[in-house]
Amino acid sequence: ICYFHENQLTYPMADDRDRDYQYGMTNITSCLAADAVWFNSRFHLNDFLDGAEWLLGKMPDFAPEHVIADIRDKAAVYPPPVLARRVDRTDWKTRDVPTILWCHRWEYDKNPEPFFDALLRLAQTGYNFRLVLLGQRFRTVPPVFASSWDRLRPSIVHTGHIPDPVEYQSALADCDIVVSTAIQENFGIAVVEAILAGCQPLLPDRLVYPEIIPKRFHQTCLYPSDADLLGRLRNALAGPGRMTPASIAELQD
Repeated sequence: ICYFHENQLTYPMADDRDRDYQYGMTNITSCLAADAVWFNSRFHLNDFLDGAEWLLGKMPDFAPEHVIADIRDKAAVYPPPVLARRVDRTDWKTRDVPTILWCHRWEYDKNPEPFFDALLRLAQTGYNFRLVLLGQRFRTVPPVFASSWDRLRPSIVHTGHIPDPVEYQSALADCDIVVSTAIQENFGIAVVEAILAGCQPLLPDRLVYPEIIPKRFHQTCLYPSDADLLGRLRNALAGPGRMTPASIAELQD
């Protein structure tokens, strides 16, 4: 079995790096050698096949015609298990000052710039919110984290990775709205964990998110563009756009 959580054909590259297509070709040959090929989402499977078809189409001669069909025939979708506990907030009192959550890696593919741009605009126009910045950071951190720090400092209640699972789940349960602005997401374990902890999701209407959010919640939980995120956050903070605990419980199901 060859299992893909990510792949080297479609993973977005940082601005200062060029793609080495040999890694993508290795992904393709690994699929051909495997008895079964599993992906963590239907979106990821289709995205991979599109990327493989594009790369093979660039071959100048003798491009094999059977590869995509062979991979598709042995491919299946097996989402990863999410072991986080579900938090029922139906009896909780709605907090007057909501807490906004960032629960992603501090890396370029999570596209933090639109997130911080929206928060800074909210702060400048007098909206009250708390901010929790979770997620691991690595050697290269997008500059927007540092450049936004001072202006958002009064709202920040926690920043940094929490390695202990129990403490991490407790931190999620203290938040109200989880936001993603990612340009790369094939499943979204961190977002699913936040939803199970009772957070209202505001996610881009792209990548895997329309797959993991039930269709009846798309209008509430998915936004079509970065420009639309600001309005959705305003509505959620002001009240009209905030999901009720009962609605979040239904989403968790």
